[in-house]
Amino acid sequence: MKTWPPTWRPSRYIDDYAGGGRRQAPRCEARLKAFLRVHDSTAQAQDEGSGHETGAIICETRNLSETGLAVSIPSQHTRGHYFNVVGSIFQIIVDLPAGPVRMLATPKWCQWATEEGREKSYLVGLRITEMSDEEWVLMVRYIHASIC
Repeated sequence: MKTWPPTWRPSRYIDDYAGGGRRQAPRCEARLKAFLRVHDSTAQAQDEGSGHETGAIICETRNLSETGLAVSIPSQHTRGHYFNVVGSIFQIIVDLPAGPVRMLATPKWCQWATEEGREKSYLVGLRITEMSDEEWVLMVRYIHASIC
């Protein structure tokens, strides 16, 4: 996996609110199934190729961009790890129509979701830090097809 984008370095603080005027890439509204879990290289090696996402939270994307995504999650934490801690790294698998794409991402913001008619949940904005070139191309094609 290559680091994406190559010049990005995490800041020490998470943005106070979603949007924050810092978007660098157009967003594509997308409600796709995703799996999110705390990054653990040991677990990744054991699960790779097994088709199972042990310890993963099933969530749903709200939007995607070339550099990040927002997901709706049922809880603010998993296995004692909170989603709004600077420096946290999460493994994410997004089920695109063309197939699943894997990435590593770090949280940029986390807020209580206030959508009517839906169960209480959190929205988490994530910045993609690592992704294979092939999977990134699949995601970008999906985004551009959805925006146009």
